[in-house]
Parts: sequence; structure tokens; C-alpha cells
Amino acid sequence: MKQVYLLLLNNYRAQILILLLLIFSFFIYNIKYFQLDASSDSLILEQDNDLKKYRTVVNDYGTNDFLIVTFSDKEKIITEKNLSYIKSFINQVNSFSWVENTQSIFDAPLLEVKSQKLTDLINEVLTIETPGIDLAQAEKELLNSPIFKNLIISEDSTSTALVINFKKDEEYEILIKERDKLSGLETLGENDLQLKSIIDKKYEAKKKKIDKERHENIVQIRTLINQFNFADLKVHLGGVSMIADDTISFVKNDIIVFGVGALIFILLVLFIVFRSPLWMFICISNCVASLSLMIGVISFIQWKVTVISSNFIMLMLILSLSMTVHIVVRYRQMLADNSQLSNNDIIFLTVNKMYKPCLFAALTTIFAFATLYTSGIKPVMDFGLMMCVGLLITYFTSFIFLPIVISFFNLKAPDSGFKLNVNNYLERIVVKYPNSILLIFTFLLLIGLLGSTKLEVENSFIDYFKKDTEIYKGMKLIDDKLGGTTPLDIIINFKDNTNSLDDDDFIDFGIDYDSSDYWFTKDKIDLIKTFHDHLESYEFSGKVLSLASVVRTAEKLNDNNEFDTLELSVLYKKLPSSLKEQIINPYVLIDKNQARITMRIIDTHPSLKRSKFINDLKTYINNNYSINDIEISLVGILILYNNMLESLFDSQIKSLLIVLFGIFIMLYILFRSLKIAFAAIVPNIIACFVILGTMGMMSIPLDLMTITIAAITIGIAVDNCIHYIYRYLEYFNETNDHLKTVIKCNETVGVAIKNTSFTIIAGFSILIFSNFFPTIYFGIFTSIAMFVALTGSLTLLPTLLQKIYYK
Repeated sequence: MKQVYLLLLNNYRAQILILLLLIFSFFIYNIKYFQLDASSDSLILEQDNDLKKYRTVVNDYGTNDFLIVTFSDKEKIITEKNLSYIKSFINQVNSFSWVENTQSIFDAPLLEVKSQKLTDLINEVLTIETPGIDLAQAEKELLNSPIFKNLIISEDSTSTALVINFKKDEEYEILIKERDKLSGLETLGENDLQLKSIIDKKYEAKKKKIDKERHENIVQIRTLINQFNFADLKVHLGGVSMIADDTISFVKNDIIVFGVGALIFILLVLFIVFRSPLWMFICISNCVASLSLMIGVISFIQWKVTVISSNFIMLMLILSLSMTVHIVVRYRQMLADNSQLSNNDIIFLTVNKMYKPCLFAALTTIFAFATLYTSGIKPVMDFGLMMCVGLLITYFTSFIFLPIVISFFNLKAPDSGFKLNVNNYLERIVVKYPNSILLIFTFLLLIGLLGSTKLEVENSFIDYFKKDTEIYKGMKLIDDKLGGTTPLDIIINFKDNTNSLDDDDFIDFGIDYDSSDYWFTKDKIDLIKTFHDHLESYEFSGKVLSLASVVRTAEKLNDNNEFDTLELSVLYKKLPSSLKEQIINPYVLIDKNQARITMRIIDTHPSLKRSKFINDLKTYINNNYSINDIEISLVGILILYNNMLESLFDSQIKSLLIVLFGIFIMLYILFRSLKIAFAAIVPNIIACFVILGTMGMMSIPLDLMTITIAAITIGIAVDNCIHYIYRYLEYFNETNDHLKTVIKCNETVGVAIKNTSFTIIAGFSILIFSNFFPTIYFGIFTSIAMFVALTGSLTLLPTLLQKIYYK
């Protein structure tokens, strides 16, 4: 093996380097296909049954993608001046080719002004634009309307909302339905798989085109907002499309900030450590090579980057630097100790000494990232797999590309370089106070375990974003003043198709009838009213809408008298189709004998506990509606989001247990000793629980990013322990003295451990510049965990090795 390796280095290194550069060039060329994804598809659980129910409801009742523009005034929103501004804005919006229609305060039917009767609605529906309408009366009606209060006008009458519906792309809608249909099949045949592949490709191409158009549409709306002089009005833009588009902008910004920031930190650390431009070039070349290859690979296979995986560039730079520094520090040591050998001989010795510990260090980290796949949450799963691929690429470049680069330079024995004075202090502490070290880390572990019992996953999506972002401002206003942000649908299926009306009842009124005439019975309306009222009783209940809202509005026009079944059916029959489309169809699906109640949750309400609320609601349904002719189900974003939160907690436990067991087995295979494996993993377990405990005691909930901290901390930090133990065993066999071994380890591998750890800590600290709070928390707590792990690997680890293995 040595002869072959040296033959390649001595005679074919130029050819190998050219081949590697060609491979790198191919993948770098594909970076132009790099893609980002911030759609709702990237924030769901794989194979979530509630998702299938949600898609069914969306298909049944129909929904447009839309934007929301909110207008707020410090005093009153309904004034001639404000309405004039808003109307001019709406006219401009309606002129855009991509707008299907708009819904605003100007479309809300006024049913009580001018002392209208129900029969008046048949001929004319009044609105706030109707000549002669008194604005004060209109405001009063809207503020007391079961339908429009806290929907299009806030309860304090200072804010209103405009809904801008995008035109539907029929081809895209068909692709979505076909894709969802195939995804819902339990088993797929060969033909189904081929069809799914074709549809997926068409869907991705179409989605890319629509995402680009949506971005241009949002820019157009923002430009229009900026062009209008709204005087005292505050205007905010919201909506799912806007959130997705802005999130992509955040991701792009994070990638640039994290990448550039990590690169600056790496250069700074390399300069401090090596004090030589040549050594800096050698190290940074490997980091850049591995990162470029990684970005090229994920671009080539069209693997989209999400909010969660957006920091992979920084992680790749940090992890590749860690492995590079360990190899280069070892090479420099070999160079100093074997000055009589040729450069390529020293490279071979270095590779021979380092390939095994680096391999196991990479495998343990890969295993830690792989456990994230247990979450079932698509972006977390993708992030885990992406980093697994990245680590394989890092190992490849570190043991093929890096040695080739080093071989091109006739390097001399280096200076001692930069050393932290902390070495001597650590040696003294390890030697003089081993029992104190054990007590301190035991105390930290107990505190961490106690704090971990207080961990929770309850958090608000709004709070993921900084308060100065447009996403936060828009969502917060809607949450506080316009009925809440998180929707929940209650679907009531009536299984009894019988009716209590005779055909002659309608003939006597001279009215034609069809099957829909029989649907509106008093029993159904009473049931919907009761459930509607129950939903409104919750403190965090925002806007609740249903057929009950419409009926109660009609009852106010009927001198507050309730309707019987016949009157309800006649009323439905006589309503204008435009009004029926606006206030009836969203809440009733007569063909399926189904009613729908929509509820929006005030997402930032302090008393909201999603899981408890959902369980309480299910208990209420079981206790009050467990009859054979009624089936009630809960559907919507609230259910999907809660499923994701609960999965976060479950996967945190699963991934932690799996990563601990898996890495322990790897350590045992590497060192062939249960005692050494135990000593290696303990410092990292403590670091992990210190962070989880801190989050628990500070009431910081787990989220899409912080769920990954435990597995990543153990996976990365255990690398230091592997390198330390590997070198400890080597030196102990030479000296047979624990103190001398610790001193020599601190002078060699300890330097590499400190340098790489401080680089990792500094790199993760860059994440505080993100606009996404989960990313900020991830950076802060991972940095702290890595510092605790570093301290443990240089103090607790040698203490355990002495007491457990060499006592």
C-alpha cells in the first residue's frame, strides 16, 4: 500500500490533481441550478393522515392563493379620506393581470342600515359604497356583525384588510390534484411510479415558474404601496405567498452572511494558529473544495435548500476545517519529528495515522445527522441527509485532495505556532483536582437533567421572525386585531339524508325546488350554532364563521325571531347568487351533506396550548356528538402544525437515544473497550443535557432548528474525544505515565482540539445575524454546547481515563 501511495504522489500527482479539478469544475458548473424552497410542502410531516383530510377540504371548498394588505389608522379607519385612499389602491390592484378579484370592506353587504327587511335583499344588496349610506351606521353594523366583525374591520375600528386573490393556474391545479392523488395511494405499481415521476417533474417545473411570477407580483404590490401616499395610514403586506417569498429572501441572505462570516472566521483562526499564508492556503483550499463540491452535488441532483438546511454552508466550512486542522497539525508534528524523511513519506505517515480516527469521527457525526431522519419532518430530514452527504465529501477531499495539495509544496519544519496559555492550567487542574472535576460535571449533568424535564414544544409561528420584519408586523396585526392567524376547520358530516318537508309546501309558495331545498333543517342549524358558540368560548378564539353566523344575521333582520325549517329553505332559495356565493357556499357543501365551521386562533395568546385545546375539543365532540348520524372531524393548519410540534418532542427523544446508542457502539468497535467508550461519550452527554436543561429552565421551546442541537452536539463534539483518546493511547504506550501522556496530548492533539472547537463556536455564533429566531437559538446554544464539550474533552475525559481505565 505504501509503495502504491508513494508512487502516485511522486509520479502522478499532477494528473490526479487535474482529474480532481475537472470533477470539481463539473459540479461547480451545476451550482447555477441551486434551488431554495420555503413552501408549506417543506414544513409538513411525511405521511400525515391529517394532511390528506386537509387537502380534501381545500379541494371541496376551493381556495385561491392570496395576499393580505392591512390598513391601520390611529383613530378610525372608516372615514371618507381613508376609504378614498383604500379604494384608489384597490382599483390599481384590480388592474393587474394576475389578480382574480379582491375582497374588502367595500364588498361587505350591509343588511341593517336603512331599516332593511329580508325581502329587500332579493332586489338589492347595499354596501358602504351605496349612495346615501351613513358611514357611522355602516361602521356600527360591521362592528356588530357576526360575519364581518374582526374579519374585515377590527373591534376597535382602527384596521381593515384587503384580500387579493391570485388567478388560478388550471394546469398547476390539475398537477397538484394528480400529485396528491398518487401520494395518497398506499402502494404504487410500476405504472403509477412512472406516472408519479412524470407528474413530479412537471409539477416542479410549473412551481418554479409560478414562484418566480409570485415574487414579481409581490414586488409589484410593494412598489404600489410605496408609491401611494397613505398619509396617516400604516400599511402591511401579508399572506402565505408573501411569507414564503420573504423567507426565501431570508435564506439567501443567511447563506451569504453565514458563508462569508464563516470564511472570515476560518481565515482569522488559521492566521492565529499557523501565522503563515502558505499553511492558510493549504487549509482553506480543502475547505473551499469540499464546500464547492457539496453545493455542486446538491444542485446537480436538484436537492432544494430550506430554511432549516440553509446553514449547511457554514456547517460544511466548519466541519471541513475541523478535519483539515487535525490532519495538518498532525502533519506538522510529523514534519518536525522526522526531518530526515521526504515530504511525501511524511504525508503517507500522516494519512496512515489519521485516516482511522478521522473516519470514525466522520461516521459518528454522520450517524448523529442521520438520526434527524426519525423526525418525519421534511426539512429536518433533508437537513440530516444533506449533512451526511457533506461529511462524506469532506472525508473524500481531506484524504485525497488535501494530501495532493500538500505534496506540491516543499514544506519546512514549522514554528511552534500559536498556543493558548490555557494548556498549563488544564494540566494542573486534571492532575491536582480530578475529584473536583468529577463533582462539577456531575452537578452540571443533574442540573441539565432537571431542566430537560421542563422542555416543551409550544411556540408561535409568528415568533419565529424578528419584530422588524414585514412578516412579523403583518401577522401580528392580523393576530391581534383581525381575527387571528392560524386556521382550524370543523367539518360536520350529516349521515341522515331524510327531510321533513313535503313537495306541496314549496308548490304552495309557487317556488321551484331541488335537493338543496331540503337540506336546511332547524336541527342542523341548532347543532351548528351550539358548536359555533362553544368555539367562541375559548379565550384564544379569534374569528369563528359558519352557517350560524349567516343565520343569526338574518334573524336580526327578522326581529330576532328564529326560522323554522321551511323558512330557512325559502330564504336560501331566494338569496341572490352573488350573496349566496359569498356567505353560504364557504360553509355548506350540500352535495356531500356537510357543514363547515372555520375558526382562527390568536396564535400569540398566552393561554394557548395547542395540544391541550385540540384534545379538549375532541373530548367535547366525543361527549356530545357521539351519535351515529353525525361525524365531526378537525382539519386545518392548526392540526398540521400541532402534529409537527408533537413530532418534534417525540423525535428529540428518539434521535437522542439512537445517537447515544449508535455512537457508543461505534466507540466500542474503534477502541475495543466498553470503559473507554463510556469515557468518550460522557463529556458529550453532559454538554447535550446542559443545553437542553438550559432551554427548559429558560422556557425556550423546541422548534424546527433547536430539535437538532442534541444530536449535532454529540455528533460533532465526540470527534474531539475520538482524536484525544486515539492520541492518548498512542502516547501512553510510549510513556506508561498518565501525567506525561496528558501533557503530550495537550501539546499536540489538544492544540488541534482547541483550535477547531473555538472555530466551531465562532462559526455557530454567526447565526445570531439571522432573521429567523430558531436559527439564532440554534447558533447560540450549539456554541455553548461545544464550549462545554471542549472543556469536558480536555478535563473530564483524561480524568475518566485515569480513574476508569488506568486506575
